Order: sequence, then structure tokens, then C-alpha cells
Amino acid sequence: MKKLIGMSSLLPMLILVPVLLIVIVFSRGDTEMNLGGEGSLVGVNAETLAFKEPILKEMQKQQLDKKWLNLLLAHVMQESHGGLLSDDIFQCSESLGLPPNSLGVKESIVQGVSFFKAQLKVVASTTGHEPSPTNEGDVNISSVLYQFPSFGSWLKKERNGKWSEEANYYFYKNIVPGFGAGPGDKDYFKNILQYYDCNSGNLVGGGTGKYIIPVDNPIVSSGFVDRINPVTGQREQHKGLDFAQPMNSAIKAADDGVVVFAGMGSNSNGFNNYGNVVLLEHQKSKEWTLYAHQNAVNVTKGQKVKQGQVIGKVGSTGQSTGAHLHFEIRKQQWGGQIDPAPILGVTGK
Repeated sequence: MKKLIGMSSLLPMLILVPVLLIVIVFSRGDTEMNLGGEGSLVGVNAETLAFKEPILKEMQKQQLDKKWLNLLLAHVMQESHGGLLSDDIFQCSESLGLPPNSLGVKESIVQGVSFFKAQLKVVASTTGHEPSPTNEGDVNISSVLYQFPSFGSWLKKERNGKWSEEANYYFYKNIVPGFGAGPGDKDYFKNILQYYDCNSGNLVGGGTGKYIIPVDNPIVSSGFVDRINPVTGQREQHKGLDFAQPMNSAIKAADDGVVVFAGMGSNSNGFNNYGNVVLLEHQKSKEWTLYAHQNAVNVTKGQKVKQGQVIGKVGSTGQSTGAHLHFEIRKQQWGGQIDPAPILGVTGK
């Protein structure tokens, strides 16, 4: 998405530049690191999530409240798919009057945070209240400002500072053409909301309480049974279902939830022999689901996920003899496994 604010015809609209040196603080008064700010991310790739820490550090440096972190990451996903499309991950070079894609990653993060801070000040001026990352109207106004900084003053004058889809589409249809700088994207706010959920609540996703099979074309290769461990040769209780799947095929969240662990299992973290593993907590069912032996993990601790969202890729890490997904349903975080087969509607082996 190209910004349309760096052209000479739009200089009267460039309210950003004078603001960039102003320290803007929207503080909640706490300094404890949370698990990713307010609101929640949906369907964001691992490349985007990898920018969490450098963006957070820049936010702290510029004194921008960490509660906005998830919304910033949603912009990175929308603008560059986490840097896959451009090193200018925020696509904000035009806000400095530069050609598109002129900034490297570090410069884009610095300018992206400054750019966003300026938007928040305009949101506050437009609405008359401190912006909130859980207020969808505030989020949507900031999204339009990402393209057209003059939207705030127009919305305040013509709509009393109240966001609506009608106001958004009217602005793009009737006001934007007068700028002579291209049409912009009238659905940009929707593009951001596909990656960002304004609902905050507690950290655990509500969910449906009904699980889906976490792989496509499932083939159960080992059930919830006593068996001989194919690696150790010892008899054991197999506490989950194994799905024999192609290497790097998609692993999907069985229900909405929050990631409580994502990474390589070991004795120290309680997931020894699981290889790359993800553990999700589900509020609705008050249960946990586990996804083991992954070749790649696509989520991070604290991230909210939606049912069916790809959270990793099938692999053979840890104690494994071939590509498969080991899947568990747990009644407690550290145990209490139950047979997933009747819940998923599959036949164990």
C-alpha cells in the first residue's frame, strides 16, 4: 500500500513532519512487559512476529505505550508481509517525502513508530478523547490517517469526529480525488482489521468449545493407546494422536486460544522429546491442545489465534521417526491428557 502524503500537492496536509520531534505519551501507568499489547493479532505470519522486539524497543525509546504493539504489527503485515515484500516494513518512506521503499528495516521501524505516534495525536484531536487500541473507531481513523493525514480535520468538521464506514467511503469518493495524488485504498481499514482484533479481554481466546481436526486429509498413524515406543523400544502410554502428514504441511489451531508455549521442547521447559511444540489454552473448553514435532513454528508465546489458523508446519523434530503431528487434548496445562479421537470424530489406531 503506497502512502499518498509525500507529494508536493499534499504539502498542506503534511501535519506529520512538525510533530515527529514531539514526544507523545499515551501511558497506562504500568511498566511491566505484557505479552504483546492490547487488541490481538489474527493470521499474522512468523516474519511479522519476528519484528516484535525491535518495534517494542523503538516504542519504548520514543515513549509510545506498548499497548499499541499489536496494531503496529498488523500494519507491518499489511504493508510488507513482515518484510517479504520490502525492507521498508512500514512502507513509510513517503511520509518523509522520499520515493517508495527508500528505507531499510531499522529506519522504517524508527519512522513507522514516529508516523504512528503522529496519527494518534490526530485521532485524539479528532475524537476529543485519548485513543484506545480496543476502540474500533479509533483504530479505523488511524488507518485512514496512514494514507491521508487530512482525514482527521475533515472528519471532525463534517462528522463531528465520529467514525463510520459511510464517512470513510464518502471521503475517498468525494474528497480524495481533489488531492490529485491517486485514489488510495478505501478499504484500508478493513485490510488492517483482517489482522487485528480490537477485542482485548483476558489473554485466553474464547473459542467455540468444539475442536476441528488440526491437519488436512488426516491419517491417524498411532492412537491414544499403550504401545511400544518406536524410538526407545519401551512400552508406554501414547497420550495423543499421531497424524502421518507430508513434511511442511499445515498445522491448524483446533480452536481459538492463546499460545502459552511455542518453541523447542526440553527437560527444563517440560516438553522434552516433543521437538518444536506449541501449546494452546482454550477458555471455552477450559482445556489445552498440544501440537508436537513441528518443522517450523509460526506463532509466539502470548499470541491469540483463531480456529483453523496455521500455527506451524509438520515435521519430525524431537523423538520422532518421520514426518507427523502429535496432537494432544489436556485437561490441565501439564497433564491430564484425554483421547482426542472421539472428540475429533476420527478413528484411533
